[in-house]
Amino acid sequence: MNANTALTDNQYKAGVDDIKKGNGNHFNRDLMLNQSATPTSVLIADGNIATRSILRDLLHQQAYEVAGEATGWGNFLPMVKRLKPDIICLDQSMPGADISHFLRDLQTTNPEIAVVIMSVDPATHSKAVEAGAAGFLEKPFSQVKVIEELTRVDQARRLLHEIRVRPTDT
Repeated sequence: MNANTALTDNQYKAGVDDIKKGNGNHFNRDLMLNQSATPTSVLIADGNIATRSILRDLLHQQAYEVAGEATGWGNFLPMVKRLKPDIICLDQSMPGADISHFLRDLQTTNPEIAVVIMSVDPATHSKAVEAGAAGFLEKPFSQVKVIEELTRVDQARRLLHEIRVRPTDT
């Protein structure tokens, strides 16, 4: 990152402190967008065309880039490898999906990709987090909940990236 897109030292330290405290909401979405040279890319993976359409429209309104839309597990996996999105919104009930296995593999191969699991079953939340999901959306969801969750996940993802690339002080 160059000086125009990097977080200031104070922003960085405040974000690290918030992550340590379990509060990933220190930065607002406008600040994060101003700090980024490119918009956050999101891959939508849901078999329901209405859900994909709602998410697509909402993400465009919020200055996210929709990298692609997968309708099933068969076209989802190749899209992840080809597109390497920043965030994946993944429907837990997509036919043929083995979400836990996918999340474990993704943490090994592409740990910089954050996954938000979407499900009608609130009990799936703890299982998704245990498997490595960065976020969770219970269906049906409101626009506010989607933006809040994606903003939280995006902020944490960006801060973790900043931590990984920032040279250590010696």
